[in-house]
Amino acid sequence: MIETSAKLLTTDEVAEIIGVSRRQVQMLISQEKLPAEKQGRDWFIKASDLRLVKVRPKGRPEGAKDKKPRKSRKPPDNKKSGGE
Repeated sequence: MIETSAKLLTTDEVAEIIGVSRRQVQMLISQEKLPAEKQGRDWFIKASDLRLVKVRPKGRPEGAKDKKPRKSRKPPDNKKSGGE
């Protein structure tokens, strides 16, 4: 049952507050990183539970650009050596 004493937020509201997409909020809920309660077809999140979600800046982490790209594996050469 949903507590009425706590401020409840929708996934859209949470997404706007923490700066991610609604889909990302749904993923946090499904990964059990963000507690939520479902009522009908909607999810509700306690405002106090937002502290559990680590807000990260968008984009790749610092230093990720420094990694060398992977070398692609070439497929084996199927040509047979020898005369025809």
